[in-house]
Amino acid sequence: QKLKRLEAALSELQANNTVICGSLSAALLPNDSVDYIFTDPPFGGNLAYSELNLLWESWLDIRTRRNEEAIESRVQGKTPDDYATLMKRCFAQYYRILKPGHWMTVEFHHTQPHVWRAIQDALHESGFQIAAIQTLDKQLGTFKQVTSAGAVKQDLVISAIKPRQAT
Repeated sequence: QKLKRLEAALSELQANNTVICGSLSAALLPNDSVDYIFTDPPFGGNLAYSELNLLWESWLDIRTRRNEEAIESRVQGKTPDDYATLMKRCFAQYYRILKPGHWMTVEFHHTQPHVWRAIQDALHESGFQIAAIQTLDKQLGTFKQVTSAGAVKQDLVISAIKPRQAT
């Protein structure tokens, strides 16, 4: 059913759109070339994506470039400072490719203050201006959200703009 709804929605689009899903470090896009960015950054040390994808990566014969994976991981030797540095690199890339006067949406949740600080610092240091922050109640919780006390129940949706003139 979801596929049918997605096909119907896509058939209504009148614009020439490109959706890119992958590593930001591999996004070889020109400066000031993107109209809109939606991002849901990695969750600090909560999910080790490359480790969780081991089976899929083996089956597809691809590998995550772990040195570029923006996570905290004792196994990979990545500290909270490493995560913050990688997030700053990502947001600098977002800023570089987004057209001036255009918007980015950041959907995110986390319980650890240092992870939030990394996202906030990355937004600020890259030059984005935060225009609004709202909550998003997905209504259908994950297993952890339903069964764990203290789990984050809502995401924050941060609307940020790249100023028309450099700050």
